[in-house]
Amino acid sequence: MARQSGRGVPEQLTKPDGAAAGYAHVFPQSIAGSNDLLFGFWGKTFYSAFLHGSKRTWREATPSMATQGLFVGVYAGSGHVIAGDVAGGVRAAEWTPNTTTPKNPETVVLDNVFWQLTIERPWLNVADNASMAQASP
Repeated sequence: MARQSGRGVPEQLTKPDGAAAGYAHVFPQSIAGSNDLLFGFWGKTFYSAFLHGSKRTWREATPSMATQGLFVGVYAGSGHVIAGDVAGGVRAAEWTPNTTTPKNPETVVLDNVFWQLTIERPWLNVADNASMAQASP
């Protein structure tokens, strides 16, 4: 994943390697009020992870989700990580980026949200004020 600020030169932030660093870092999302990014980590395991922008360190936001039927998370300004399940539901877990250990989103907040297995993310987005827009089938 690369980032470009202003008119500067693009900067490589992560580099999947097909092994320990996974084969893809997907759906980057900036976290308001921080230098962190949330992204989906695809590799031998699938989970959501936070990347600290200046330190270039990352940590898991959720445990491996594919084994639990949950996929790439989205951060909501309300302090939650939101993830879709394979049944069209959307689940949430309270999350504070700087202090929370990995959490499994378990509280169901929506049903019947469109998703595709090939995308592994529900068709939704969350604004900084925690308003959510989604597509229903």
